[in-house]
This record gives sequence, structure tokens and C-alpha cells, in this order.
Amino acid sequence: MTEIKWLIEDFASDNKLQDLADEVTRQGMECETIKYEPFQSGSFNKFKQDDCVIVQSSINLALQLQKEKKWIPGAWLTADNYKCTTYYSYFGKYLFNDRYLILPRSEILRRLDWLFQEPFNTHDELFFRPDSGLKLFYAGLASHKDFNSFWKWVEEFTEPTSLIVVSTPKNILGEWRFICADHKIITGC
Repeated sequence: MTEIKWLIEDFASDNKLQDLADEVTRQGMECETIKYEPFQSGSFNKFKQDDCVIVQSSINLALQLQKEKKWIPGAWLTADNYKCTTYYSYFGKYLFNDRYLILPRSEILRRLDWLFQEPFNTHDELFFRPDSGLKLFYAGLASHKDFNSFWKWVEEFTEPTSLIVVSTPKNILGEWRFICADHKIITGC
């Protein structure tokens, strides 16, 4: 019988992944809980290359492990599905940031003055996020006046052809996440 092992990334202190790790251990499976530093490589060598390892992690770590490890099942991830250019086409009318443009990074600089004008922007700030779900840079607000300090970070971690979502800002009062199965909410946080 194959021994199942788990690699769990503790990427947020309030994410209740310790409960998962405790349950895995209670069921007699080996479990490693790790801290992962985004934008840095790591070494995850506790398990052998041919082990049966289930991975619970962030998108960035899952992608790294898919490239480096031959674990089965390993990290289950279809990275392209996390691109805004993939899921916006299906969920457009339900998007929180429904007033948006997607442009290559190089075009944002060329069109910066236009982006901060009406009718697209009625505020002094714009929201920027990578198209990719891989957190190439931290999404956030930038004003026209302070744009250069925000943009230095974006340029450091993206290519001129990297697609970036530009949207009007919204006030977030709360956030909930739910998992649905058979047309029912089965859990949430």
C-alpha cells in the first residue's frame, strides 16, 4: 500500500491550515508544514522524488513544485485558469472590478495620462493587478502623482509584454470565500 504524505504551506496565520495538518497527522499520514517566501526559491527535500505527496499551497509554490518534483498527485494546479484573461471572459458581469482594461505593461506607461482621465477614471487613483494569478507583483492602488514609486516594483517583476489589469478603485468592506459542490455551499471563511 502506498504511503500518502502531505506538504502544507502555512501562508497565512489565520488560514486554519493547522487544522488540516493536525487531521492529516491524526490519520497517521506524514505531514510537513512549511513557510514559503514569495519571489524566492525554496528547497523542499523532506520527501523523495517518487513519493506520493499531496500538496496544499499557494499558486506560486504549487507552480514551483510542479516544475521541480515528480510527486503524484503533487500540486494540483492549472495556472492558466487563474489568469484574468481566462476567467473574466466567463464571469464578466459578476466581476467586482467590472470597469477594467487589460494592457501590456509597456502600454500602460504610454497611455498613463489617458488612463487617469474621465470617463474611465473618476478618481485620483487606479487599481493595478497582474493578469497572472502568480502574484508577479502586489496588486494595489496608485495615484497619478505617486505612480512612479508604485511602478518601480511592477517593472522589477514583470516583462514589457506582461499583461496588467487596470481598474477603477472600489471600497472593500469585507471578503468571504466559499466552496460549492452539488449547488450547495459546503464551507467558507
